[in-house]
Amino acid sequence: MKLATIKTPEELRPVLKEPTASGPDPAYWVFRDIGGDWSSLTIIPAEKFGSEYPKTYGHYHSTPVAETSYILSGKGIILLQKKESGQITEVLLIMVKAGDKITVPPVYGHTSINTGDNPLLIYDNWKTAHQPADYEEITERHGFAFYLTDESGQLNLAPNTHYQNVPQPVWLTPEEFLKRQTADSGRSAS
Repeated sequence: MKLATIKTPEELRPVLKEPTASGPDPAYWVFRDIGGDWSSLTIIPAEKFGSEYPKTYGHYHSTPVAETSYILSGKGIILLQKKESGQITEVLLIMVKAGDKITVPPVYGHTSINTGDNPLLIYDNWKTAHQPADYEEITERHGFAFYLTDESGQLNLAPNTHYQNVPQPVWLTPEEFLKRQTADSGRSAS
């Protein structure tokens, strides 16, 4: 296992709700060459950036390959957003905890958010290097369609004003997401 990325707060600022807020330093770590079924381990600390829960930068996939993640420890939310013809057509919030596994189809951009009191540790099987294009829209729009914040101890969804006409987000468990994906693939096969 080798340390591949140390994401600093400065590097994460373009996608934060409050870019000047203080927060964890480093913002998160990514280790590669994990071995076995997993390629990477991402560690997201629990300290917030102002009121915003800590997260990864997030990205789309320029290659048509799904990415599977396994939650090793902690709890959080995987935010997925689907883009068609430049418009966000779906936003899903998958609530995850230790032991959960989720496969993100390549049509979704995604970010991982730590909503727990301890670091969130996530394995993934992504072996292909990300391209600059994977991050461009996320950077241009200052993050994903929603920011997750803590408002008086309650999880809050704050809309990102750099997006227009975004559908209401849908909250799902990993099991509900899997059922939904299975149903969608069954419809597309018929």
